[in-house]
Amino acid sequence: MAEMNWKPDEPGPSRPVWRPARALAAAPVGAPEGALAAASEEAFIEAWFEYLPPEMVEQILRHLPPKYLVRSRLVCSRWRYIINHIMKNQMYWSKHCKTEFKNLYETAREKSYPVIGWRDLYRSLSSWKLLRNATETITEFLHSTCRPEDLRYFKLLSHGILAVHRIGSIVFYDINTLTESTTRSSIVGRFQRYSENEDFIITLGLEMQLHITKKDPENQQPIPRSYENVKLFILTKTTLYFVNFLNDIFCCHLDSENIVANNVTHMGEEIMNISFCDGTLNILTHHRRIYSLINGRIVLKVILYRNSNMLHDLNRFNFLKYMDWQIFFQWILGMQIIFPNAPLRDIVIMKSYGRAYFVGFYDGVLNIYFSTRNLNEFNIFKRRPVKQYNFGEYSGDPPETVNKILNVDVVEKPFGHLVFVALPKNMVCIKLSHNFETELSRVVVDND
Repeated sequence: MAEMNWKPDEPGPSRPVWRPARALAAAPVGAPEGALAAASEEAFIEAWFEYLPPEMVEQILRHLPPKYLVRSRLVCSRWRYIINHIMKNQMYWSKHCKTEFKNLYETAREKSYPVIGWRDLYRSLSSWKLLRNATETITEFLHSTCRPEDLRYFKLLSHGILAVHRIGSIVFYDINTLTESTTRSSIVGRFQRYSENEDFIITLGLEMQLHITKKDPENQQPIPRSYENVKLFILTKTTLYFVNFLNDIFCCHLDSENIVANNVTHMGEEIMNISFCDGTLNILTHHRRIYSLINGRIVLKVILYRNSNMLHDLNRFNFLKYMDWQIFFQWILGMQIIFPNAPLRDIVIMKSYGRAYFVGFYDGVLNIYFSTRNLNEFNIFKRRPVKQYNFGEYSGDPPETVNKILNVDVVEKPFGHLVFVALPKNMVCIKLSHNFETELSRVVVDND
């Protein structure tokens, strides 16, 4: 711990002193004996803190969560000085980022470039509760002029790279300048799906062939042949899972010397999608069942039924962003569940980001919802959006052109957030800014 050059205003005794006057002043007039005893104990504790060395006070206060630490700055000038010193420590903010945003902090930090500091990251992630008051700037870029340039998807990579999956190629852009990257070359080809991690590029061709490509040709590992009849795949940092049309699930450990696709299991039900969260592969079937692959065994976790909150269960197992919403509403109709009319029937994408939810529609409308912490379950059908954008209104395309939202993702910045939105003909960057100088206490203290 760095030493603090703190000099108390006056030297105090080596031990705290009992002060009856302080104890009596702390208790209200006419207070019962118990209240007086409590006030006396409080005054005695205050005496301890008053004469403790600042280093020891810092060791005590640094265990407080940020919202209590910010409040404690108001106690006295001595505490304000000590707490300001604690708040400059990046390790303090790193600890609370990992505690309060354990499912979000890692990917949020990887997507930022330059890599955001821990204090700025905590402040930015905490400020989503103040989204309604954020100032916004909208920038359109990546306009398509012909069919091969139309967008399919995009993926935010590390080192400030935005990979845009067009119909005829994959083009890489710089997230800060919104121009083509000078460090990555485009990949030409027609692919149905694309993904990559630090070492490998995975593509699924139009003929359902899965290709695995190593990024570093100088250190080439033996790459297996393309896998045929693949309908789904998901890529993690070191593992590739994929599913064929016979509902066989395969696993490739990409960090091994010899990359081999091992048949993990066969599902007797039609697999609709797969997801990965908390180190576990999850499987969603057309029978509305969610399974998890645990120690090589398929375990049934949830059955989506009439009286359950299906959105909540899908979000728990990270299926929102992979969901086919036409099938979802067919499930609702089949179970005779009453649900709101359009535009919620026109959902094409839903993505959760912490407690923020992005919902895109066929007509280019994007809604952003925020779930308060005191709700155990989130139901989008019962809430109003905090922000709403209509990108179909000013796209300049003919009225019959489909302007559906294809994908949404977020980059955290010291000033706030960048929200990237993909449509078939262009991409949009929404810059959401907060005045952290005036809102620091609200960002940290407000806990909904």
